[in-house]
Amino acid sequence: MGRGARCATGARIVTDFDLQARSTEWEDLDLPALEVLARDSEQRGWRTALADVAPLRPFFVKRLENLSLGNWHLLLALSNDRVALDVGCGFGSLALGLGKHFNTAVGIDALWSRISYAALRAKQERSEGNAFVRATGFDLPVRSSSVDLVTMNGVLEWAGLYADGDPRALQLALLREMKRTLAPAGTLALAIENRFAMESLAGMPDTHTQMRLVPAVPRLVADIASRIRRRQPYRTWLYDAGGYRRLAREAGFAQTRVFDLVSSYNDYDFIVSPGDARSYALLWKRSLVRSFHDRAAKARRALVRVLAGALGKFAYAYLIFASVAVCTVLDEDHEFWRRAQSHGVSSGATRLACQGPSPGSLTIVAHDGESVASVMTIQAIGAGPPPAPQAAAQLTPIAQALIGRRLALAASWNEGGLAVRLYT
Repeated sequence: MGRGARCATGARIVTDFDLQARSTEWEDLDLPALEVLARDSEQRGWRTALADVAPLRPFFVKRLENLSLGNWHLLLALSNDRVALDVGCGFGSLALGLGKHFNTAVGIDALWSRISYAALRAKQERSEGNAFVRATGFDLPVRSSSVDLVTMNGVLEWAGLYADGDPRALQLALLREMKRTLAPAGTLALAIENRFAMESLAGMPDTHTQMRLVPAVPRLVADIASRIRRRQPYRTWLYDAGGYRRLAREAGFAQTRVFDLVSSYNDYDFIVSPGDARSYALLWKRSLVRSFHDRAAKARRALVRVLAGALGKFAYAYLIFASVAVCTVLDEDHEFWRRAQSHGVSSGATRLACQGPSPGSLTIVAHDGESVASVMTIQAIGAGPPPAPQAAAQLTPIAQALIGRRLALAASWNEGGLAVRLYT
């Protein structure tokens, strides 16, 4: 292992580790190819240069182009004068998306190649609120109680590879460092796989180890299997919803909320509260769930017929908010829905969120499991001109298919850098 500092557990933090070892799973470019891409991006612009890579690395390009990756932050409806921090930002897509709304959005990553490329993209996007810093999540160069939102997208599970020591203790150290930076009412947002994902149970290889069933079996069994097959210990620990709640509570967070990112945290269409049988039934009834594993899809299709509310236990990936208190726009008592009701707009029996059509946008659909009662769109004004009050709702094709009818504008307002529109 390379040179490094020490984290709160006393373990040595590796600052020059080689994350390219997982490039096969994630289809990342190797360092020489990334250097070529960076030089080409400087000359021709990052979007043009990236398009040339697409035929060879389509998934890599898709992830980098997706600045809507963290649109789920709009569930919190934070005003744009807040400070957001994306830890493990990689090539910067999620942080750049946050920069469409927040006046200050900082990306942190341990690899210089990624940080420098992310900074180049921010410069070319003229995203003045974005900054990128090389550091590890165990020792953030950030003042205590200075950040309003910390995001980690597919990062927490890798903590066990960043240093020696017990993987869970390292994950706790990482979470406690996030909490240190957060303001008293600040929120931590994690997007991460579920240990008992239907895909894993159906035999899809674990993306971290390329071994089947490893996340779901007892840790000791997983470790023995990994040592035999990979000659490495099993250290990329995942949890179920309850496990993530316990981990967050032990790290010092008072309240945790878990949501299902359907179908993946890197490419989701919907956000559903686990246990929301009406929302799951509606999505599957209308055949709107995109699946990437046939056996898992068949198992979910069978389960939704008999116990739709159990689907959340087998979600592929979760979105987890942790804070002193967590209130989201999916909650009936959220301020936005109280205001909607004053305009005579129903919040429905339940609500789910749809990916927005652009960075900094999200659509909330209120329904009863059979029909849609109303729709709320939220758009960061910094991501572009706010929709005109009389304009039709801007929706993705899949959201339009879910709603299934034309919408009439019922009310609109702008607040905290957000344009909120209500349709019935």
